[in-house]
Amino acid sequence: MLPRSMRRALKDKQGASAVEFALIMPVLALILMGICEFGTLLYAMNSAQNAARNVVRQIAVNRLSADNSAATTAVRPELASWVVGSETVRVIQTTPGKAETNVITLTVSFPADQGTAIHFFSSLFAGRTITNSVSMSQEAPL
Repeated sequence: MLPRSMRRALKDKQGASAVEFALIMPVLALILMGICEFGTLLYAMNSAQNAARNVVRQIAVNRLSADNSAATTAVRPELASWVVGSETVRVIQTTPGKAETNVITLTVSFPADQGTAIHFFSSLFAGRTITNSVSMSQEAPL
């Protein structure tokens, strides 16, 4: 038979919710950080895709020269701020002299671990590259 004070302590439920909270909180924090990390990565990918589409359009309508330095300069303001400086921009043309048959491809890539603003899970992305390519036919000059 247990002493009376021991039986009373075993029946006492005070503090049980605090213990449950302490066990669940790290898991919830990890899930929240994962959502934020992947959200910023998706934002960076989307901004790179939009930047590539806008710049290749400018090249296709002959408003921007089709060289890598001009394209990089035009892409940078449209990228997520934490990606600027780690991006690689490449312009490829199929037939540069003939506007009627020229297809321009612009590729924007950056390291995946630089694509997140928080860098909480950056070790998961190490060695991976995010690449966005957009192709568009060149319009004949007016």
